[in-house]
Amino acid sequence: MTLPWNEFIELTLTHKHHAIFLSHASFAKTGLSAPYFRELAAKLCGIILPNEPDDEIFWAEKTLHPDLFIVDRQRPILRLEEISQIQERLFYEPVVAKRRLIFIDRVSRLNISAANALLKNLEEPSTRCVFVLTDRSDKAILPTIASRCLKWAVSWPEQQFTNVLADVDAPDLQLLQILMNFPAGQNPPISDSLWNPRPQTLPPKTLQEILGLANRLSKAHDPAALRDILRAVLANAAKNSCLTPTVMRACMQDIRTWEQTHAFHPQSALSVTRFLCRIRQS
Repeated sequence: MTLPWNEFIELTLTHKHHAIFLSHASFAKTGLSAPYFRELAAKLCGIILPNEPDDEIFWAEKTLHPDLFIVDRQRPILRLEEISQIQERLFYEPVVAKRRLIFIDRVSRLNISAANALLKNLEEPSTRCVFVLTDRSDKAILPTIASRCLKWAVSWPEQQFTNVLADVDAPDLQLLQILMNFPAGQNPPISDSLWNPRPQTLPPKTLQEILGLANRLSKAHDPAALRDILRAVLANAAKNSCLTPTVMRACMQDIRTWEQTHAFHPQSALSVTRFLCRIRQS
């Protein structure tokens, strides 16, 4: 299943697995970019990287953090000696972070000896560290390595949401943004009850606005597009720090549940209503 990057990052708060494999088509050429790597290291392991230029993040890893090890990103082929350096790091407690992070970008570069050495490390997991492997697809790596990882295909916010919101009618989009963002100092063209930041119960006018919006959106967009619209507006709200992490995780779980059960409960308007009501009552 493909997850937007922001959803994957929120899920890392509950990850306990010792190995994660991330896939995206762009990894074949460029690997994981520095800004996303910073965010991953911080959320997954509590590793806060210093304010180095992005192009220095990966080659200066030995001085960046004592609990971080990045296997050489420049070599076209990874040999046994590169992977052998990992072994000694598996037996020590982290120095300052929650866990050590072993990062291997474009893991398909491993030759057979290096792949077997990595597999042995993955077969004997340590609670002290987590492996993060990347490549264009899990089909590009040995099945035995892929089977020992928690696998996620990811998509980037700038790719996923570029055109999603352009298809939403302007009044409905404005209402969606108001429901999630609560911008200050503006007079919305909707009922004042929507501006109560944390209502214990939803006033009738607010519920009427939500029901009307949900019905209009469900008629104008198919369920998959609707879920992308909600993710896009949710991502914007997160960027503006309008929602707490707890509410964000709950909302993303609502979208995933809807995606998984849509065949059994095809009422999109009901799912959108539940989603918006959760935000207003959180």
